[in-house]
Amino acid sequence: YLPRIDAIVTRRLAAAAQKEQFAGIAEFRDLAVESICSCVLGIEDQNELRSLVDDYSELIAGFLAVPIAFPGSRFAKARSAKD
Repeated sequence: YLPRIDAIVTRRLAAAAQKEQFAGIAEFRDLAVESICSCVLGIEDQNELRSLVDDYSELIAGFLAVPIAFPGSRFAKARSAKD
């Protein structure tokens, strides 16, 4: 597992060094999800990983939202992300 995680961290740090701002919580969350998906699920495709990270972000935001499913609301997006 360590070589995979090392490669992911190295790639993400290189990408973060190119940015003017570093959004710590979002970057570390994405790093954790990508590491888990790569090591546990064996997912390496960047498009699929990005989709999973986006769905996970929507789902987490839904946990913090008011539970009313208006179209376009955080809660509605979270419900659709779980599918």
